[in-house]
Amino acid sequence: MAIIYFGTFLRILLVFYSSYIALLPGADHQDAVRFHNMALDILENNNLFVMHEIPFINLLAFLYKYISQSFFFGSFLSVIAIFFSALFLKKSMEIIKTNKNLKNLILFFFLFLSSCIIITS
Repeated sequence: MAIIYFGTFLRILLVFYSSYIALLPGADHQDAVRFHNMALDILENNNLFVMHEIPFINLLAFLYKYISQSFFFGSFLSVIAIFFSALFLKKSMEIIKTNKNLKNLILFFFLFLSSCIIITS
């Protein structure tokens, strides 16, 4: 469980850095900023209930409307999704009785692969 908590903590630090200091490479137009801008466009055009081809953008626009329109908030949602994905992956490996070393290795790659950390934070 410690590896999941550490990976989540690292992502939160990177989200903070990317939101308030400087954008991380890959976050500018490929993922985080693009999703943020698309959600803001949905809000601006009042198309909240028109389904987008990427459902996460509709969810983001809905949450932006009622909670906050900050880039940090949108990126933090991604961190929450990764956290629960890691828990699901861990539980799945426990069900199929994966040995501890392999489970930790898979979780390490899932949480700390550089492209996953930088582009999705």
